[in-house]
Amino acid sequence: MTVCVERLGEEHPWCDRAQVAMLLVFLAVWGLDSWYGFTACGFLCPWMLRAAAGLALVGFGGYLVEEAHGLVIDAEPAGLVDWGVYALVRHPLYLGMLLVYLGLTVATLSAASMALWPAFFYAYDGFAAYEERRLVEALGGDYLGYMGRVRRWVPS
Repeated sequence: MTVCVERLGEEHPWCDRAQVAMLLVFLAVWGLDSWYGFTACGFLCPWMLRAAAGLALVGFGGYLVEEAHGLVIDAEPAGLVDWGVYALVRHPLYLGMLLVYLGLTVATLSAASMALWPAFFYAYDGFAAYEERRLVEALGGDYLGYMGRVRRWVPS
């Protein structure tokens, strides 16, 4: 999200509960699959390569979450935040969470966890679309201009 939510715009009503539920489901599936190896395909790639790629994704995802959260919380006065990580993508916090999930999945090559990822992306994309409609209502042309300059998920 690109504005201070508490003062401007609106989160999807299910956003917080859904994110907690997704986290719990992911950790259960990933943990069980990684521990018991039901669908983990770690044998396909050396563990050091998987660990390095997974750590890079988790680290960058965590960075996006931390930076995005800080910029929105510290925004004074309330308004469009279009600098920092928000100049890269419109929803860096959501993208960061998706990258954390992907990084953990890559580290173990868990097919079961990877099967969850498209559903999680679909949910986050829905949250983003809902919030963007509210932000267009609140900010009008400023937010429409931002949408024209910065993509939702992939840096330009």
